[in-house]
Amino acid sequence: MKTLIKTAGAASLLAMAVGSASVSAAALPYLTFSQNAGWSDQNEQFFGVPTGLSGLVFANPTGAAAPANTFADMSWSSTVNGNTSSINLTSFNSSTSPTVGPDVDNLWGPGEFWVIDQLLQTNNVLTVTGGIPNPLWIADTLANLRIFSDAGIAPENLLIADLNSKTTIEFWETLNEDEEDCNSPNPLNTGCDDIYRIAAIELAPLTFNFSGYKYTIDFGLAPGPSTPGNTTSLICTTGSCTGVTVPADQIWVFTPESSPGTSSLYVTMAWSAREIPNKVPEPSVLALLGFGVLGAAFATRRRKQS
Repeated sequence: MKTLIKTAGAASLLAMAVGSASVSAAALPYLTFSQNAGWSDQNEQFFGVPTGLSGLVFANPTGAAAPANTFADMSWSSTVNGNTSSINLTSFNSSTSPTVGPDVDNLWGPGEFWVIDQLLQTNNVLTVTGGIPNPLWIADTLANLRIFSDAGIAPENLLIADLNSKTTIEFWETLNEDEEDCNSPNPLNTGCDDIYRIAAIELAPLTFNFSGYKYTIDFGLAPGPSTPGNTTSLICTTGSCTGVTVPADQIWVFTPESSPGTSSLYVTMAWSAREIPNKVPEPSVLALLGFGVLGAAFATRRRKQS
């Protein structure tokens, strides 16, 4: 009889454990983040040297929070007229982000797209000795993204660290010439638009589980300010831009051709969360629960008979 009582007691404890596991925690009311990214000088490719352009030059190393061997600035110059074009990569955190969403209180709520990076392109007239090959260059950015549960950035509040995340960018440079002389799409009509090309998979969502919820981080691109004028960058996917045929697995970003001038592109990020459904007990657990109930009933019957 003691054995039966012990078995029934174990089944009761197991039932209590299963019941307590079904209680879900509340979703976090807001999140914060820090992003630290830079240009990598490890695997860059430059194809314009024979035309009178220098190779890529990297400057301004990023801080310790960013991946190793990364830089804020990358440039290329004309060996003919000495002018330089460049792209600066600036990263943000929850306190410094030039947010493109509706929030202004530094609290990153669900569904709000916040800016995590800015690519600031400075375009100058580069004299060359021939045509420009395209792509002109291919380079990687590396990023360390950290997401926290509240405004502090202490290690105990860290929810996920996505480290050394790589994004490969192709840059198609065009000569500063009249629209009718362009050999590439020119949807912005700024002479000959320059083009970033990236694989669509580079913006794939990031997911993680925390406190009974599955969190999804979605990434996107948005045009930033430009000078001179008000012509901003144009983000094109398959079928989204008239007169531009973009492969299904790519994203093209057209930037205005200003001589000289700047244009910027924002990398954005938003989050959502959904409750993880309660797990159905395994068949073995159900069998043990059933055995415990039967054992308890049999033990009660034996006591009555005694």
